[in-house]
Amino acid sequence: MSNSDLYRRLSDGDPAAQKQLYEQLYVSFRILARHRVADWNDAEEVVQAAMVKVSSKLDQLTEAERFSAWAHAILKHEIVDHYRTAGSRRNREVELEDSSLSHGQDPDDRQLKAKLKECLKKLNAVFGKHARILNLRYQGYSTGEICQRMSLTPNNFYVILSRARSMLKNCLESGEISS
Repeated sequence: MSNSDLYRRLSDGDPAAQKQLYEQLYVSFRILARHRVADWNDAEEVVQAAMVKVSSKLDQLTEAERFSAWAHAILKHEIVDHYRTAGSRRNREVELEDSSLSHGQDPDDRQLKAKLKECLKKLNAVFGKHARILNLRYQGYSTGEICQRMSLTPNNFYVILSRARSMLKNCLESGEISS
């Protein structure tokens, strides 16, 4: 049965159609994503993100005949977003490597890095979610990606990020983590 037919059945209230529709769509998305995204883990993340968007926006679709085209357009946008964010992460990593090569010999930088590592370890031991958000943000992940990975709302993410930065700053100054 085609995706459009399953969508029509789903719209008519058939609960079994939803499961079958999502299974077919998942298989189709996986095949396409693996052809376009080199890393298999990244391809799986792209598929999962596309499935979440399809599921959350399913009620916005009005024409059943266009379901497959609409769903695959969502997957295409997720793949584009993946490469866009992957490019920005790579650029940030190159900048960090360049700056560490030019400043890595300074003893003050080595002390700061050691202190930063120690503070991140302390933060992780007490507030693991805070440390993870700092690390993901530092690696270049977008707010949306972090929220999706950690099941957070954007507002909650910004609150935790702000607190984590404040705790890290206090630790760098005093050597202790305080809530």
